[in-house]
Amino acid sequence: MTMNESNAFEQIGTDGELFETSDGNSIYFYKTGNGKPPMLFLHTLRTQAEFHHKLLPAFVDDYDCYVLDWPGHGRSSKNPNVAYTADYLVSRVIEFIEANDLKNLVLIGESIGATGVLALAARIPDRIKSVYASNPYDDGLIIGKPAGRMVSWLGQYTAAVTKDEKRPITKYLIGGGFYDRSRLDDKFVDLISTNATTQENFGAAFHSVLANQKTWHDIRRNDYPKIPKDLPVVLHYGRQDWSSKWVRKENEQRLGGNLKVIEQNKLGHFSFLEDPAHMIQIVKRGENSDAAL
Repeated sequence: MTMNESNAFEQIGTDGELFETSDGNSIYFYKTGNGKPPMLFLHTLRTQAEFHHKLLPAFVDDYDCYVLDWPGHGRSSKNPNVAYTADYLVSRVIEFIEANDLKNLVLIGESIGATGVLALAARIPDRIKSVYASNPYDDGLIIGKPAGRMVSWLGQYTAAVTKDEKRPITKYLIGGGFYDRSRLDDKFVDLISTNATTQENFGAAFHSVLANQKTWHDIRRNDYPKIPKDLPVVLHYGRQDWSSKWVRKENEQRLGGNLKVIEQNKLGHFSFLEDPAHMIQIVKRGENSDAAL
């Protein structure tokens, strides 16, 4: 069956497996593709692997595609005794990559996923072929629209703020990451808005993620400069993304080397959902080019 956005959404959520990590927790992942070079996708804060359902069908014919739920997200385990720091999340994904012996790996991520793929490029560069990082969440601040900042701020101190989140609130908060809110599809909102009631310990895990959000700034400061200068990296921003201009400029300086920076007008933080064709084009152009990015 040919994969499209609709059946990709369903398959990601129902046909995946659990990878047991060394600390006894688990990562949910879905694998599809034709056995050619591997490609790994990392999603944004508070979402899950279905975040990539609009991108995935474009790559399954040419890659072995892996989409993961970050630890503490989606169907991955949510252990209330774990501190979900940036280092913890990245280290568990490295464990997954090494256990599956993934090499010549193309990395694609947005928001925390973007910061995550850049951290992977710094820590296991010998396994990485290229990196596509869109709208990194890495300045150590609570960013977003005012309502989203308020919820995120409160979520640092209590799990209660996410336990009773209603669908209209979820839609409004996620919509704040769009330039054009009409491009946010209802199916994705329906899925994310049920997390608090369908996922055990969701509130505790998300509270821990928010309480440790400043650790993502440590990734930017400590890991970005360690990415090999010959490793192709595309740094992509929606012009209406939340990140500060000074952070964008500093990221360009820290990543350096074989870096291409792309900024797209009329595009917000969740570009993989808002304009997937744009992101697909960026990746395909980069991977089909024999020249340095």
